Amino acid sequence: MDNFFLHFEYQKFILAFLYVILSFMIFHFISTSLKIQKYFIGKFGIENYSVFQTTFNRLFAIFIYGIIPFLIIVFNKNIKIIEFGLNFKNIHTNIGWILLLCLLTIIINYINKATSDNLKLYPQIRKKEWDVQLLIFSALGWIAYLCAYEFLFRGYFLYTCFYAFGTWPAIIINVVIYSLIHVPKGRKEAIGAIPLGFVLCLLTLQSGNIFAALLIHITMALSNEWLTLTIHPDIHLVRKKS
Repeated sequence: MDNFFLHFEYQKFILAFLYVILSFMIFHFISTSLKIQKYFIGKFGIENYSVFQTTFNRLFAIFIYGIIPFLIIVFNKNIKIIEFGLNFKNIHTNIGWILLLCLLTIIINYINKATSDNLKLYPQIRKKEWDVQLLIFSALGWIAYLCAYEFLFRGYFLYTCFYAFGTWPAIIINVVIYSLIHVPKGRKEAIGAIPLGFVLCLLTLQSGNIFAALLIHITMALSNEWLTLTIHPDIHLVRKKS
């Protein structure tokens, strides 16, 4: 019986591992497709296409990173969704660390906001003039996207590794894959993903849910976008839509 249980856990890990790799490859192909970019440029114009393409990319990510893994778990009678970080147990755990790390990410983003690598990638929506509506719309898009993203990495993938191999192998496997998928964004992001991934995995396994990782990641994404908007030479926030 024990051998069957271990075999079942290994099967879940292999499925999760393959799904993470495949889903990232599909998302990367879709999000960087020149054909899709040309479609949005032709339909909405060079000034507005980025709003619609980024929205499309985030919606697709929500589907492939969040909805499909959620359904894989829900329709498997042998596992429960609460076992993969979607629960409210110990939600107050590590609140001090969460606040400290959120503050630290804001400070790091403030220091790096004017670097060429950062300005090249962020904000993701490359519209020259942002109004408050677009600012809020983008923030909501980030939050929805990161809910799916964190569920995939610190929920589905991390916990399948944890149940198959234990704490430290699960963290190592997760961090390695997490770093590798940041390689297309540049060496700095790939290297930076290592300590970030380690901390997020540790907090997730310690608390038993993904909310710490989610809050820290959302703080990082939104603070970086908002800080970048204050100094970007080509993109800026305006009071009224022109």
